[in-house]
Amino acid sequence: MMDIKLAAISENGGIIFDPATLWTIFTRPEARDVLERATVIVREKVIKGLAAFFEPSKQTTIGILPNDIKDTKTTEELCKRIAGEEYLAKNFAYNIASNVVNLLPNGVSKKNGVAALLDKLGVDKENVLAIGDSSGDIEFMQYCKYRACPANSTEDVKKICGYVSKGEDIEGMMDILENLEY
Repeated sequence: MMDIKLAAISENGGIIFDPATLWTIFTRPEARDVLERATVIVREKVIKGLAAFFEPSKQTTIGILPNDIKDTKTTEELCKRIAGEEYLAKNFAYNIASNVVNLLPNGVSKKNGVAALLDKLGVDKENVLAIGDSSGDIEFMQYCKYRACPANSTEDVKKICGYVSKGEDIEGMMDILENLEY
């Protein structure tokens, strides 16, 4: 039987939380100053109309929505214009997930979050199932031995998965968890 740990990684690997011990860690606590300055820069870009909204409540990353979230060219252009800002280009990487631009302080990634969590829990990556749905998930999914995804995942994610659910979104995730072979 598999020993299942119910800890979680959030904000693209920036925060790890274990509900059993109430243990929380910021994977890059020194990035807080960088984030404060970046938030000011991004807020100015939003005010100038380059983006419709950003998520200032996040603690370790910045999420930005373009004005037209259905237009992927707009999202890519937003990435280039915001990431092109010298300070952001020097201190951040970005990814696009479901037309949201995520600015990640250098060193913050889902893979690094998973690695830190597994180290803390003493779990080998050979015993981990990764579930993802977009290109921003590929790096951490390839780090783990087992990979699965919902039916509505991007094609590049489907290609690396050993199991693709017939269900979409949460239904797909539930299908994956219900059909785990221990």
